[in-house]
Amino acid sequence: MIHEHFDCTFYLVRHPRCETNDNRQLIGGLNRFTRVTELGRRQQEAVIKRLVAMELQFDSMLCSQTVRTKTMTAAVAQNVGFDPKKIKSSKDLNERGQGEWEDRVRSEVWTPEVINKMNLRTIDFQPPGGESLRHVGRRQLQFLEKAVLFNPEMLELARDHALKVFVGTHGLALQALLRETLNFDSSLVWRWPIENCSLTILRFARDGWFPGCINDTGHLVGIE
Repeated sequence: MIHEHFDCTFYLVRHPRCETNDNRQLIGGLNRFTRVTELGRRQQEAVIKRLVAMELQFDSMLCSQTVRTKTMTAAVAQNVGFDPKKIKSSKDLNERGQGEWEDRVRSEVWTPEVINKMNLRTIDFQPPGGESLRHVGRRQLQFLEKAVLFNPEMLELARDHALKVFVGTHGLALQALLRETLNFDSSLVWRWPIENCSLTILRFARDGWFPGCINDTGHLVGIE
């Protein structure tokens, strides 16, 4: 049970720009091994400088199982004094699975009929063999509850100080998590842009979830 004074802030950072992001004609997805681009490396350096300047000391660092988030999270850990060996990587934090659509040409798959179904079902729409955004949001939240919010070790730490947790994440995955935690209308989920290496802060305390910032890209100004 979460005790009365529990306070935890999650610092969620989307991965740097990668090769999949550069080809907008194709539908992305998990793409575990796609590589970070040169622009992505500059974005990563910028967000690391931002986090270092904030003098953050993380109690836990989490990320998905993709190369682009694992590499970024390890780099952040090395710069903020967190042991990279203690990073927890989980498939439950992975990007939305697009199933049969992954790596296919967007204009060929998203026909007017398909787009209409997507608009009608919103977060409950499921690509063939893929996941709905509702499912993506729930699996992430369940993982955060297990790894942090109801984790006995983390609860014990929280008796002494407010917790800080880093999460290396993805664009659609973070949109889904925001919907699941903040419970806004599902039709609005697409209106929260999540840029590469943007910073989103969510706080969980006695009265529930609160946004600190969403898609903060101030540290990326001037990076091209």
